[in-house]
Amino acid sequence: MKFFLQALGYGALALGLLVMFSLGNSAYIATSGEKSDVLQNVEYIDVNGEKIAYREAGNGNSDVLVLIHGFLGSSYDYSSIIPSLEDHYHIIAPDLIGFGFSTKNESFNYSKESLSDFVYLTLKELGIKEFNLLGHSMGGEVALNLVLNHPESVNKLILVDSGGYIQNERSIPSNEFIGSLYLRVAFQNYFLQRNVFKLAFYDQKAVDISDFKPTYSLVYNIPSKTLYKFSKDDDGGSIAEKIKIVKTPTLIIWGDKDELIDVEYAKRFNKELVNSQLIIVKDTGHIPYIEKQEVFLEALFEFIN
Repeated sequence: MKFFLQALGYGALALGLLVMFSLGNSAYIATSGEKSDVLQNVEYIDVNGEKIAYREAGNGNSDVLVLIHGFLGSSYDYSSIIPSLEDHYHIIAPDLIGFGFSTKNESFNYSKESLSDFVYLTLKELGIKEFNLLGHSMGGEVALNLVLNHPESVNKLILVDSGGYIQNERSIPSNEFIGSLYLRVAFQNYFLQRNVFKLAFYDQKAVDISDFKPTYSLVYNIPSKTLYKFSKDDDGGSIAEKIKIVKTPTLIIWGDKDELIDVEYAKRFNKELVNSQLIIVKDTGHIPYIEKQEVFLEALFEFIN
């Protein structure tokens, strides 16, 4: 019995040291990532008492293109293509509430529909009534919610490796304290997030892992209680039966080697969205606008113009 208790004590100590190392290492990497000038290049607007960060570029007289990022992402995700887009469009890229530099209210409703409402209110506050809308991954599902609720405002829709059909399958402990602790120690851990980031690319040479540090700094700084609330509010897949009623002209762009959202969903979108066209990008993962930027931009320009 004494040996068992000693072993248990040593195991707990080892686990505690591992947790401390993980948290310390993650915090150090997150802090170093915050030094990116491009990361900080955002503006702010107050929307219903919430601080919303956004990036704006291009000619204010051009057609508006709104860029919606995915889960754990931010407007920074589009920083590599904004320079190519700003010559053609008036770009608005918000940080969804709860992510990036936007407010992270722990009592907010983080359903996709609620997130889409805040995007719409943000655009309204900026004086934008009509726009083209691009959503990547979870951002695609947010974009679909916006189109369903405000079809008159969206001229054209671009879905990039988009959510919309997949239901929430995250197994977060039901206890808020334990769930939040799990998210901070395990889910927001640098090593796990780095591996997920790498998994998003088929061609590992398409991106340097050091490019992930600014993104990770934003992931790390999301309060674990906010992520817990997000998980509890997740309504992923709730619009699956409504997608077929969307009549907005839609371009679907998908990487054929996407390991996060299977390309079969691209084909389903194309089948159910009556006014859609599908482009499957060969030898590409979950983020074609980075991995195959030229192909992506050519398809985007042709569709919108």
